[in-house]
Parts: sequence; structure tokens; C-alpha cells
Amino acid sequence: MDFKLVPLDQTERSSTEFYLVDTQNYEKTITTVNISWDGQYGANQNVPFTFTFFNENENLIKDVRYTYVAFDEFDNEISRYNGDDSVNPGIVSTEGIDIQNIYIPSEGPIRFDILVYGTGLDYDSTYSGIGSTIIELGPGTQSKTPNESATLEISSIPSWIKNNAGWWADGTIDDKSFIQGIQFLIKENILQIPSTAQGTGSDDEIPSWIKNNAGWWADGTIDDTAFVQGIQFLIKEGILRVQ
Repeated sequence: MDFKLVPLDQTERSSTEFYLVDTQNYEKTITTVNISWDGQYGANQNVPFTFTFFNENENLIKDVRYTYVAFDEFDNEISRYNGDDSVNPGIVSTEGIDIQNIYIPSEGPIRFDILVYGTGLDYDSTYSGIGSTIIELGPGTQSKTPNESATLEISSIPSWIKNNAGWWADGTIDDKSFIQGIQFLIKENILQIPSTAQGTGSDDEIPSWIKNNAGWWADGTIDDTAFVQGIQFLIKEGILRVQ
């Protein structure tokens, strides 16, 4: 297998940010939502959209429960997801950052409607609200012969790598074992990192959204690029140290 990790600052990303309003009086709330995506993805593809939730101090809101609906320019519904629990509705974003793989069938304006139910098991309404934004999605730049400097290169990923990711996600192996495995792959030049900035953080705790990504990657829900972006995050935060 040959991975090539591209520095985040060289990857073209688009984003939009908007605030939510109260569902009763439509007054502005203290919740801000950011939606971002990689410019290499476009129409007729599964696009990994990152949903990030901030409070009034621009800190991540933890344990968010939300739902989204996506529409095309003719108000036809493209995608809708409200989580997998019919009793407790909403997608759970433990760390305030969530990636949803959404198929976009055509180019043009896309409207996202976001509803935040609240936070936690009791659906605390402090950060609840609704909001909408419109993005413009083009054809994307990802092709069968991608540019080496802008994409993740992969050739024949051994199944044991995805197995490890799945075992880590379900708790069979611990964080330390997962990190050591990734470090081994980098050391052996199986994972090749050109110049991702090495962080100096002292916090070794891995955000839960990265573990979720690993599980989704293992079962094929998200693609290799989305998983590798999580590894880049660990490097930039100093959680994964590269010699």
C-alpha cells in the first residue's frame, strides 16, 4: 500500500458559516454552524461534508444532536438524515465536529437546512435552533488520473489496516496501540507525509470524531481521503508525533 498525505493548507477547501435562529420567535441564537468540503469533490459524487458547531465564544459545542436536509436549486430533496435512533432523534456529534458523506447528483446551488435539537441525552435547548445556507457545488477536480500534489494516492490497501481501524473504533484495541500502528506505517514509508506541520500539543487524548471516522472508514461509509484527514489532524495537534 502507498499512502500520500497532503498538507491541509495545500488542499482546496470551501466553507460557509451561518447562525441559527430560535424555532419559536426566530431571533438569533448563540449557535453558529460551519459547513466545509474538499474542492476536489463535486457533482455526481459522494461528498464528505464537515459540520462544525460553535458557541458564542467560538468554542466547539459538545454532544450536539442535529439533523440536516439538502435540496437542489429546484427545491427537490437530495438527502436527509436524522440519525439512526427513532426514540432519540438526531445525529450525535460528540465533539461538535461531524462528517457526513452525501451524494450530490448535479452541479449548482445546494441548500442545507440544519436543525439542532439540543445537546446531551436530555436535549438541553441552550444551543437549539434552525438555520439554512446555500452553497455552490461544481464538477469537482477528482478524476481517474488525479493530480499527485492535490490528492491522496492509494494502491492496494491491505485489509489488516482497515481491520485495525475497525478494532480501534469498537474498543478492541486501545488508543496507544492504534497510534503505534500508524507510527509504524509512517516509519516504514507505507504512509508518506510530505510536509504536514507537526504540532506541539501535550494532550494525548484522541477526539471521538476521529475514532468514529476510523470505524466508518473500516466499513466503507467514508473514503480514504476523509480518514487520512483525521490522521493529519492528529499530527497537527501533536497527538501523533512523526520523527
